[in-house]
Amino acid sequence: SGVSGMRTRALAFIDWGGTYRVNPAPGEIQRQHISSAGLGIRIGHSTNFSLRADWAMVWNEGGSQGSGDSRVHFSLSYVF
Repeated sequence: SGVSGMRTRALAFIDWGGTYRVNPAPGEIQRQHISSAGLGIRIGHSTNFSLRADWAMVWNEGGSQGSGDSRVHFSLSYVF
């Protein structure tokens, strides 16, 4: 049995991004990449309420994020 109108979905994801500077200043890195993988959940009720939560761990370090670092992002919304 469940709550009427409740929807739940689990997900897994892989994320990758990169930058390339055409004319880097002295001391700047010309190329940089980062990749991560994670898990998430989406919960909704009717058309009004939604909750999203994602956790990811860095595989390939980049920027200020080192390999093995992790983050959690979430959002909660109610539309009326």
